Amino acid sequence: MNGQSVEFHNGEMKLGERIPTSYVFVDGSGVGMVNPEVMKEREVLSQDGVVVVNLAMDKFTGRVSSAPDVVSKGFIALSESDDLVRILREKIATTAAHANGNLKSDLEKVVGNTIYSEVRRRPVVIVNVSKS
Repeated sequence: MNGQSVEFHNGEMKLGERIPTSYVFVDGSGVGMVNPEVMKEREVLSQDGVVVVNLAMDKFTGRVSSAPDVVSKGFIALSESDDLVRILREKIATTAAHANGNLKSDLEKVVGNTIYSEVRRRPVVIVNVSKS
């Protein structure tokens, strides 16, 4: 048990008093330097995964220049979820067409809400908008 001490005397072992302890997180070469907020984010990622949306926009017209790319890691095999991908791409295109200056934030909300309504999970949603 954490904090349980062991005492040895004349070749005999016995349990000693418990010492107050807490968890120490090891991250790469750092010990105890992991922020609780980072740990919470890692927990969410481990449970629900991540969905990344890559959206290419024409910098002159402001319109979507190609089909949005939707990538999933640790969430769902998108190759087996054609309907979900189709729905997400439609919602992304519609949201981008009616953008009011908060495109990334709007897309994060739309994608997150759509995924939740379809499969009842909340992966971390990351949106990348590039203009060319």
